[in-house]
Amino acid sequence: MALARVDETLTAVSTTLVNPDNNTEPMFLVQILSESRKERRVRVRGQSLAMRVDDNRPTAADPTSYFFQIPCQVVAQPASCFHYVAHMISCSDFSASLSNDLASKIAAFSDNLVRAGCFGFFVLAHVKVLEETVHVVEPIFDTDRHVTVSTGASNRVLKKLEKERFYTKQGQSNGDSSSSGTCVVCLEDFSSSVKLSKLPCSHVFHEKCIFRWVLNSKSCPLCRSQVE
Repeated sequence: MALARVDETLTAVSTTLVNPDNNTEPMFLVQILSESRKERRVRVRGQSLAMRVDDNRPTAADPTSYFFQIPCQVVAQPASCFHYVAHMISCSDFSASLSNDLASKIAAFSDNLVRAGCFGFFVLAHVKVLEETVHVVEPIFDTDRHVTVSTGASNRVLKKLEKERFYTKQGQSNGDSSSSGTCVVCLEDFSSSVKLSKLPCSHVFHEKCIFRWVLNSKSCPLCRSQVE
């Protein structure tokens, strides 16, 4: 489940901007600086608080800049200004709703500057988009009594799980596509030469992660199928 949060900051960098070819003519410039960042969170089913999961991978993309000029005959008309700005950023990677919201705010901001008597302006719109992916996991503790719930797998299953241990090397998947992905228990990628273990349903996890899991649960953390 992906959730998005958007923060927008509009700043008037200059309110006395003139055309360099004709210093008696005002210019109205807009720059949109867009940054995106991704976060992964884990939430225990039945609880509202989601915990952020940190990893060593970069989460922020390089900022993207959009730069354009608003014609003088458009800037003083909020409706026309909105449609013009929306058209100029329609080629961006923003969603339709975000583009319309941003165009509306830039048009209103521009109208306020013009009404305040500025001759020309340079407006900077800084947009930060945060995408959150929330993984919902099953509780392994009794939240009412605060003691461990005895729902773990039997010793027979644990011994069988030990036999399913194997190693993976970077660029190899050992014939199983899931072994080249991410462990859904700790939400970390499988690195090279790491110990992995496979459940009967063929889903692969870090050995230490899945052993801790099956000590408290008899089902696969990914597909919920029973391990015994």
